[in-house]
Amino acid sequence: MKLRNTPPEQMEHMPFFPHSFWDIDFQLANIAESAPPGKFDLIHTRFVLTHLTDPLLALEHIRAALRAGGTVVLEDIDFRGYFCYPDSAALWRFVHLYTETASHRGMDANIGPRLPSLLADAGFQNIQMNIVQPSGIDGEVKLITALTMENIADAVIAEGLATAEEIEKIVAELYAYARAPGTVACMPRVFEAWATQPA
Repeated sequence: MKLRNTPPEQMEHMPFFPHSFWDIDFQLANIAESAPPGKFDLIHTRFVLTHLTDPLLALEHIRAALRAGGTVVLEDIDFRGYFCYPDSAALWRFVHLYTETASHRGMDANIGPRLPSLLADAGFQNIQMNIVQPSGIDGEVKLITALTMENIADAVIAEGLATAEEIEKIVAELYAYARAPGTVACMPRVFEAWATQPA
């Protein structure tokens, strides 16, 4: 991402950037196909590699775009880390459907633990990692699962893993669980990994 000479009317959609960062250009690129143009000090991806059939190739493209000594920061999911209380059959069905749909399409819903080894295979150095997992008993974090199930419905049906009727039932149960006082819900476990480009 480069930021430069962005019209004010576009900046109203980016309230998270302070005024000092308004000299920004947004550029569209496909990291699965080629390295982005230019050289960067820092490249960050969040929930990207899990959706790619060849995450190592994407990391090689990222390395090609980093300056010597530059840093890459990755964040990605491990669906095996889900938990809830009390137990919810709808949640575990969702986890299965998401994971299997990704697998059918050549992607990895549990890529998180692979991040350090992928960085090593791509030639990065000074590899480190951490784990975080948003969770709670109220708030928006409890709605993520139901919203995700709604958004992957067409893909799940296309892969022949569930019917529209079953998905509608799962979504309803997930929303009911999320809105029930005191239930414990979470997002997938998130692995953070970072490394440097050899000098």
